[in-house]
Amino acid sequence: MRVCPSCFALYGPETMHCPKDGASTADSVDVLVGSSLGSYQVRALIGEGGMGVVYAGEHTTIGRRVALKVLRPELSLRDDIVERFVQEARAVNTISHGNIVNIYDFGKTPFGTFYIVMEYLDGKTVRALLDEEGPQPMDRVLSVVSGVGAALAAAHGKGFIHRDVKPENIMLVQRAGVTGIKLLDFGIAKLMTSQAGPTTHTGSALGTPQYMCPEQLEATSFDHRSDIYSLGAVTYEMLTGRLPYPGKSHAEVRQMQLTRTPPPPSVLRPAVGLSRRLDAAVLWALSTDPSTRCSRMEDFVAQLRAGFEDVAENPAPRRDHGRLLVLIAVVLVAMGAGGSLVYLLLPHGTTNGHPTRPTPDARPVVKKRLSTKKALVVAYRRVDRALTSSQAADRILAVELLDQMRRPMLTVREQLRHMLATDDQPAVLRHAALLLARMKDQTSIPPIRKRLALAQGVTACDYAEALAMLGDRGGLDRLHQELHKATALRRAPVLEALGRLGDPKARDGLRSIVDQMVKGSGKKYQIWGYLAQLGDTRARDTLARIANTNDWPARIKAAIALLPTRQEAALATLRQALDHTDGHDRLDAASHLAYFRDAIAAKVLLEFLDSGRDTAHRKDSAIALGHLEDASTLKALIMTLDDTSQTVSLAAAVGLLPRSAKAP
Repeated sequence: MRVCPSCFALYGPETMHCPKDGASTADSVDVLVGSSLGSYQVRALIGEGGMGVVYAGEHTTIGRRVALKVLRPELSLRDDIVERFVQEARAVNTISHGNIVNIYDFGKTPFGTFYIVMEYLDGKTVRALLDEEGPQPMDRVLSVVSGVGAALAAAHGKGFIHRDVKPENIMLVQRAGVTGIKLLDFGIAKLMTSQAGPTTHTGSALGTPQYMCPEQLEATSFDHRSDIYSLGAVTYEMLTGRLPYPGKSHAEVRQMQLTRTPPPPSVLRPAVGLSRRLDAAVLWALSTDPSTRCSRMEDFVAQLRAGFEDVAENPAPRRDHGRLLVLIAVVLVAMGAGGSLVYLLLPHGTTNGHPTRPTPDARPVVKKRLSTKKALVVAYRRVDRALTSSQAADRILAVELLDQMRRPMLTVREQLRHMLATDDQPAVLRHAALLLARMKDQTSIPPIRKRLALAQGVTACDYAEALAMLGDRGGLDRLHQELHKATALRRAPVLEALGRLGDPKARDGLRSIVDQMVKGSGKKYQIWGYLAQLGDTRARDTLARIANTNDWPARIKAAIALLPTRQEAALATLRQALDHTDGHDRLDAASHLAYFRDAIAAKVLLEFLDSGRDTAHRKDSAIALGHLEDASTLKALIMTLDDTSQTVSLAAAVGLLPRSAKAP
């Protein structure tokens, strides 16, 4: 439609001059550029969609950049479209989540169409990334699914379903060097609750058919599980570069859903080494039968994350360059220059190709400004030397640091298996069992069973927990037996193990012991966290309340305990804590942010690492930095390999260990 810029009267496309004042009319899309809408100056056109036009704008007083979404004039006459437009502002502000684009204001243009003032986002949509690159990197897929999943979980918790989750409505934005995820366009969101409680919705098949579940395509009853299906379809496309059901219309997509089953993502992208658990998570979300589809967004994200951990632990096999390396070594030896290279090419702890046990006091020579490749070799050898040391203290420190990393590292799996079979130190054995369980190492089940048969007390709990983590029923049975026969003093470790495993039988016992604990105790917060994971609303609400007080040390403990159940809110609290605390509390917050790959933690951790005052703080910061794989943390950890403190130096080596698996 065309608009008179003088009197703002609306006309059809054929009217080039306003009959009222004779002014030349302009296209409604162009007429707003340079004008003001409330307190905002319209700067430029950003893009157009079916319902509206989006402009870049700026607050005339404070200079805030915004996006202005203006409903098309011809649609302003339709009550249903206007209601959808208003619904977007209402839904977004009711949900109020960090991964959903903010809406600041609402109003009408001079010619009577509605507009909303939104957060300005500078980034790319997932659709643009797919069009440019095809299948996406694994870390980006996980980041997008985690961010969008958290946003949708919050929407479902407030009673809204989005109904149009697709790559075009997901944006990756950069702020302060950190990539954020934003879910856009709640324009067709539907409130799915009434006074009677949760309900399903029926109505027209609004949305994009390739990302719609069968019940939504057929415009029959559907609920929040439709969003889970849609995010599953987006995940499938990001992993494979293909749609699960690539029909061109509602009818064609529905026919495909009835007659075909999409191949697992691992079949379409074999080079990446996608795991079966990842396949299962995606296909669970894509179930065409809502009764067998994942019913909670949090569960889908958790299962997908577990599947990604499998991918990280079992990367796709790489081409073996061994023969080429041997050939190069032989040539260099013949030229008189290959002795040192042959030593580097042989695995650590070998002589002429035969395994040997390194001497306890042999230390790698570490020089400053090591190349990355050499530093990673040094890091691996240092950890290996500690694990195979004849000194019990070295072995204990090594397994404790590996356990603190919270990342299963297959590069040391053989050493841990050897320790589990031969070591005589209880601390070493317990950590080795738990580390192998985290690696899903099924071959360690028999030796752990043997250790459990001879163990008592806390040690038995650790072995039993490891077996349960590996899916061995005997581990869970042993914990239940220990729970029944343990004295009151020894019940706590058993209950904590069951709590970590998510066993409902631990709920009542955990409630009992948490009420007896001293107020402010760190262990008390941990147990509240276990209870929250078991669905205890009192524990969850208690932690949520504490996480919003002015007591920052308590807020940090509560946020850490809430990470498994309210991850986004907990991470937001930990980010705030970096500006309100110091010492151990600040380090604790930064470390947990690092465990979730939050780059904002890097600066704080590097400060602790460089402080030179507290060995424990420097050790912990080196371990946490191991989760952040950017250039600055890599350089800092390499330099720390030369530290005068053996503990800090070994912590830096452990922090580098995940990278050593990627070293060429």
